[in-house]
Amino acid sequence: MIRSFCKYAALLMYSCVFFVIALLVIGLIISSIYYLKDGVFNFPRNQIERAIVFGVIAGSAITLAAILFKLIDMFKIKKVKDTPPLF
Repeated sequence: MIRSFCKYAALLMYSCVFFVIALLVIGLIISSIYYLKDGVFNFPRNQIERAIVFGVIAGSAITLAAILFKLIDMFKIKKVKDTPPLF
Protein backbone atom coordinates (compact mmCIF):
# COMPACT_ATOMS: atom_id res chain seq x y z
CA MET A 1 0.00 0.00 0.00
CA ILE A 2 2.74 2.45 0.94
CA ARG A 3 4.78 1.44 -2.11
CA SER A 4 1.92 2.25 -4.50
CA PHE A 5 1.33 5.56 -2.68
CA CYS A 6 4.97 6.49 -3.24
CA LYS A 7 4.66 5.62 -6.93
CA TYR A 8 1.62 7.87 -7.34
CA ALA A 9 3.27 10.66 -5.34
CA ALA A 10 6.27 10.46 -7.65
CA LEU A 11 3.94 10.47 -10.67
CA LEU A 12 2.24 13.58 -9.31
CA MET A 13 5.54 15.35 -8.77
CA TYR A 14 7.01 14.40 -12.15
CA SER A 15 3.87 15.24 -14.11
CA CYS A 16 3.49 18.62 -12.40
CA VAL A 17 7.13 19.50 -13.07
CA PHE A 18 6.83 18.34 -16.68
CA PHE A 19 3.75 20.44 -17.39
CA VAL A 20 5.18 23.53 -15.67
CA ILE A 21 8.37 23.27 -17.74
CA ALA A 22 6.41 22.57 -20.92
CA LEU A 23 4.19 25.63 -20.39
CA LEU A 24 7.20 27.82 -19.63
CA VAL A 25 8.92 26.64 -22.82
CA ILE A 26 5.78 27.35 -24.85
CA GLY A 27 5.64 30.84 -23.33
CA LEU A 28 9.31 31.43 -24.15
CA ILE A 29 8.78 30.29 -27.73
CA ILE A 30 5.82 32.62 -28.17
CA SER A 31 7.76 35.51 -26.60
CA SER A 32 10.68 34.77 -28.92
CA ILE A 33 8.39 34.87 -31.95
CA TYR A 34 7.09 38.28 -30.84
CA TYR A 35 10.71 39.39 -30.28
CA LEU A 36 11.63 38.43 -33.83
CA LYS A 37 8.51 40.14 -35.15
CA ASP A 38 8.43 43.37 -33.08
CA GLY A 39 11.91 43.55 -31.52
CA VAL A 40 10.59 43.53 -27.93
CA PHE A 41 11.03 40.48 -25.68
CA ASN A 42 8.09 40.46 -23.30
CA PHE A 43 7.78 37.56 -20.88
CA PRO A 44 5.55 38.88 -18.08
CA ARG A 45 5.56 37.60 -14.54
CA ASN A 46 1.90 36.59 -14.69
CA GLN A 47 2.80 34.20 -17.52
CA ILE A 48 5.19 32.41 -15.15
CA GLU A 49 2.54 32.26 -12.43
CA ARG A 50 -0.04 31.00 -14.93
CA ALA A 51 2.35 28.29 -16.14
CA ILE A 52 2.91 27.11 -12.58
CA VAL A 53 -0.80 27.05 -11.71
CA PHE A 54 -1.92 25.35 -14.92
CA GLY A 55 1.02 22.92 -14.74
CA VAL A 56 0.03 21.81 -11.25
CA ILE A 57 -3.62 21.48 -12.34
CA ALA A 58 -2.69 19.42 -15.40
CA GLY A 59 -0.27 17.24 -13.43
CA SER A 60 -2.91 16.59 -10.78
CA ALA A 61 -5.48 15.70 -13.44
CA ILE A 62 -3.09 13.22 -15.08
CA THR A 63 -2.31 11.59 -11.74
CA LEU A 64 -5.99 11.40 -10.82
CA ALA A 65 -6.78 9.81 -14.19
CA ALA A 66 -4.01 7.23 -13.69
CA ILE A 67 -5.35 6.35 -10.23
CA LEU A 68 -8.93 6.06 -11.52
CA PHE A 69 -7.94 3.85 -14.46
CA LYS A 70 -5.94 1.62 -12.11
CA LEU A 71 -8.94 1.27 -9.79
CA ILE A 72 -11.25 0.48 -12.72
CA ASP A 73 -8.85 -2.22 -13.88
CA MET A 74 -8.67 -3.69 -10.37
CA PHE A 75 -12.48 -3.87 -10.12
CA LYS A 76 -12.76 -5.41 -13.59
CA ILE A 77 -10.24 -8.12 -12.69
CA LYS A 78 -12.03 -8.81 -9.40
CA LYS A 79 -15.40 -8.97 -11.17
CA VAL A 80 -14.13 -11.41 -13.81
CA LYS A 81 -12.65 -13.71 -11.16
CA ASP A 82 -15.86 -13.68 -9.07
CA THR A 83 -18.32 -14.47 -11.85
CA PRO A 84 -19.15 -18.16 -12.38
CA PRO A 85 -18.83 -19.66 -15.87
CA LEU A 86 -21.98 -19.61 -17.99
CA PHE A 87 -21.73 -23.21 -19.29
